[in-house]
Amino acid sequence: MDELSYRLLLGRLRDASEGNPLDILRERGEDAVRTYAPEIETALRKLLRLPHLELAPVLPGDVPAMLRNVSAFGLLPRDALHVAVMARLDLDQIATDDRDFDRVPGTERHWLINEPESLFAGRQA
Repeated sequence: MDELSYRLLLGRLRDASEGNPLDILRERGEDAVRTYAPEIETALRKLLRLPHLELAPVLPGDVPAMLRNVSAFGLLPRDALHVAVMARLDLDQIATDDRDFDRVPGTERHWLINEPESLFAGRQA
């Protein structure tokens, strides 16, 4: 939920301004967060009402696995933590546009919204 909230915020900042969302956060972070917090909250509350959604906790034992994933795959800590929780839950698929997960052997990544044009080649409409 942390990652999704952050990505939603960056997306809203990107859509609402011409600047780099990260620069906007650095310059006017508090105001930017307050501006979009209600919209993001509404979206996340809708998501939480999905009938087959289960949220998995981060457990203390996930931290050593996260540290190993940082070193083994060159992942940022947040991504490495996702991989650690996935391993604990015996999951091998993730829905993300983050190509960094492609470096994790045995993990299948599913595109969300930024699927490259080349992947559309040969598809029937």
